[in-house]
Amino acid sequence: MAGRWPWNWARGREAITTVIDETAGTVSVNAGATAVNDPGKFIQLQGANDWYEIASVASTTSLTLKIAYAPATTGVNLSGGTYIIRKFFYSLSSSADRIIDVKNWNTPLKLIETDPRTLDDRRPNPQSTAVSSAFIAYGYDSSGNLQISPYPFPNDARLLEFRTVTRPVDMANSTDTPAIPNKWRHVIPFGACIPGFIYLRKFDMAREFEGIYEKKIMDMKMQERTSEDVQDVLKAVDSVARGNFVRLPDQYPAIGPGGA
Repeated sequence: MAGRWPWNWARGREAITTVIDETAGTVSVNAGATAVNDPGKFIQLQGANDWYEIASVASTTSLTLKIAYAPATTGVNLSGGTYIIRKFFYSLSSSADRIIDVKNWNTPLKLIETDPRTLDDRRPNPQSTAVSSAFIAYGYDSSGNLQISPYPFPNDARLLEFRTVTRPVDMANSTDTPAIPNKWRHVIPFGACIPGFIYLRKFDMAREFEGIYEKKIMDMKMQERTSEDVQDVLKAVDSVARGNFVRLPDQYPAIGPGGA
């Protein structure tokens, strides 16, 4: 049901705050090791453009890289070096199923969605930061939540608003409540009966319930509008399909030979 129409009750809103780079202090790490003395997310170490993913943070002065540190000169440890810790990915809540759009209220700016291949073709190794003007919907995090990567990486803390399509509630427990409004919850059993009767090989009953279910869905669509505040909008006559005769509204003013 949730996927049949862009329902108003399936829309959500949430926000994240971007994180600026961390550069204070120094860092030390041995060649071939994963232990680093400083906190973070992704880290770039002095003398290289590589970004190492941070696997875990043990304390405010110690973290572990996901892969071993490989210096430009083999076997040379980094001691007291500079670094940049940058947040590459931001995760949405577990209720977000799809992103409708992303807005930066402070700019103000609507972030444009791009894809990883296009960005890699144009800017394969972006190092600088600025006000984010685009984003990549970058799959899911380890918890199964949607994650995005802003572009350019933000140079300040900014509030990004996400308008989303929410995930349907998984009705796995007796205490679970569907996201569908109360007045339409009775439609759920009609749809659930269809695969049930197919399983029982009662195909006539399945078709009967399918007809009822589809009519209920149509009724839902007809009543989906949540506001009656609408206005007619005049459009150019060439913007709509028409026959040879176009009927004007009643009492439409006549245009004389001289025009008006």
